[in-house]
Amino acid sequence: MKKVDDTQKTTAASLADQATSGEESPQLFTERVVVARDYEQNWSIELNPGMNENRPTYFILCDHVHYEEVTKCARISFLEPKYVNETGEKVPWRLINHEEKKRLMNFLNSHRRGKADTEQTLSNWQYAIALWNVEMGFIDSPEEAMAWTSDRCSPHDVLSPLPIDLPMPDYLQLP
Repeated sequence: MKKVDDTQKTTAASLADQATSGEESPQLFTERVVVARDYEQNWSIELNPGMNENRPTYFILCDHVHYEEVTKCARISFLEPKYVNETGEKVPWRLINHEEKKRLMNFLNSHRRGKADTEQTLSNWQYAIALWNVEMGFIDSPEEAMAWTSDRCSPHDVLSPLPIDLPMPDYLQLP
């Protein structure tokens, strides 16, 4: 699979600064982070963690690599094989067959082609976790994610980053 690692991001911290400065900020609800794109499958994995610390931890699988052309999105939990029911501007998507679920797991397990040494060692799954932690303000960069393992943090503690060694759920079990 061909992966492109062109990350687009606006951090939660910068959005908070904008919001508290009194500026109107319509992008608060539409900003997202592109974790990875697969041009062969025409899929992208994105994040939109928002500003709410109680928001469920999930990533977004989109049916196109370019957001303007996305027609449906699957919001999938980091913690278990289930869909997260969040409203959004795109139609909710359910992976309908075993082959789609298998391709998702292969995509998440694929290793990134990155520029930094740390990025080269991370799978798309780990990079999604690292970027989630950056966006939620737990760490400053994806490189710091390697220090946050399950012996230092709990995935069920909303005041703690997701551990970089969080086991990927068996997404073949998605309903």
